[in-house]
Amino acid sequence: MGETKTEAGRRVVVLPPEVIKLLIDPGPGDASDWVFPSDVKTPLSSGALNDPLRRVLRRVGITKRVTVHGLRRTFNTLAMQEASGELVRKVIGHADSAMTIHYLAPDLDARRKLSTSVFGRVLKVEGRWKVPDQADSGSEATAEKPRDFN
Repeated sequence: MGETKTEAGRRVVVLPPEVIKLLIDPGPGDASDWVFPSDVKTPLSSGALNDPLRRVLRRVGITKRVTVHGLRRTFNTLAMQEASGELVRKVIGHADSAMTIHYLAPDLDARRKLSTSVFGRVLKVEGRWKVPDQADSGSEATAEKPRDFN
């Protein structure tokens, strides 16, 4: 293993038992299908893993475009929903929290929830908002469902 760009890059990577099992015993096939060493003994760029990733995705029937970088971003975003930004920063290996925030990519539902919450507070202050009540099945007029604009 080579040197990292920053001290934050030195970390213990915690993997679920299922992933460890796959790394120890990848199943039928050549182990080089699962581990991607460079022919010239240099570190691979993350882009070098995209072709093998595409093959695996195709094999399991996933047609959506997925990249190694996209998986890292997705992990960052989902981890931020489960833990503090500082913990996520350390796990991912970012040098500072600004980088962790930069790679945060909340999904549409999270954006809608945030938008509804923020605008709901503003309109509540103005006296023009009734917070939708889960128990109240529409007996009174409630806030409209948020719409998406491009």
